[in-house]
Amino acid sequence: MARVHCEADERRLESLLREHERLARERPGSYSLRSLFSDEALDIEAYCRDFRPNPHAAASEADVERFARRHGVWVEKGGDHYNSMTAYLHPTPDEQRLTIIGKSYAVMFFMNDTIGREKLGHMSAAQKQEVRGVVGRIDKLLETGTLPPGAGRLEEAARESLEEIRQSSPPAWFGRCMAVFKEHIAQSFHDKNARAQAKVPTVDEYIESRLHVAGMYVTIEFMELGDDQFIPWAEVAELGLTAQIRRLQWLCAAIGALMNDVFSFEKEFVAEGSDFNLVPVIAMNAAESGLHHALTEAARMVRAYVVEFRDLAAVLEARRKQLATDHPALASALAAHIRSLTGSVHATWAWQSVTDRYRSPVTIFEELRA
Repeated sequence: MARVHCEADERRLESLLREHERLARERPGSYSLRSLFSDEALDIEAYCRDFRPNPHAAASEADVERFARRHGVWVEKGGDHYNSMTAYLHPTPDEQRLTIIGKSYAVMFFMNDTIGREKLGHMSAAQKQEVRGVVGRIDKLLETGTLPPGAGRLEEAARESLEEIRQSSPPAWFGRCMAVFKEHIAQSFHDKNARAQAKVPTVDEYIESRLHVAGMYVTIEFMELGDDQFIPWAEVAELGLTAQIRRLQWLCAAIGALMNDVFSFEKEFVAEGSDFNLVPVIAMNAAESGLHHALTEAARMVRAYVVEFRDLAAVLEARRKQLATDHPALASALAAHIRSLTGSVHATWAWQSVTDRYRSPVTIFEELRA
């Protein structure tokens, strides 16, 4: 259970910053991300080595940029990096569906970079009120499919992208996806720092919130959309596979969000002052709260999730093959979904290893040195 935030938490965070400053100055590049995410059971580089992004990336990214610029939601600083992520997270869709997904991500990325949790702590009361208006209108859009009065270019971009999704999917799936989107919106646009919340979440509480804020549950819904293969959940339940498939999805979401926490630790915590990140959350919850312990514990958790994902995916793939004769439609949908989930896990390492988004001339991570 979360506990009340106190001055001791601030001292721990200040200590993390001092440790990072000293290490970045005296021993830059002293941590290898590959080593942090690897052990005797897993070499993260080898596990992800065969990954290839979507072959339709160039054409799709150009279409998405045109859409975003037309609506005024293109992120000038970093937009190319954001835009490239779609082809990594979704390596299997055709060009049309990849572009539909990319347009929605463009809106999400613009919101994150302009009114997201890391920005709210630096806003005035009037600016925060304006953010609440935008978020409220988008929430109403997700609920009703229509925009209320006062909508601007951002909300119109969201409406257009959601309408394309609706036209490309079955009603039952679309309804579930909108519910997931609503939860993402509900959790994302608040100042999530411990001081602002006046409480320190447990590590487990933080993780559950982070998976929503990261948009990973939205990404997992988009996998079905991208493959045009929608999971027949009633049939899955009859065969007793629901818990295993949901666990595989959860692991994919956790790996995506929490590996990003380590890659983005310096950007989010050191540069932008956000403690809504696994590393400082571990530090605030642990008696042994130094930087080394927090970093290595965060990496250990991600490693364990990757190994569990790898092994569970193999179990489900074997079961899927057994079902191919009597349940061909289900087996086909599961094959696509397992492939997409696995691609997303591989992409989490592959994209963050090549993007410039987290690189810096002053970093403690070997792979992120600019």
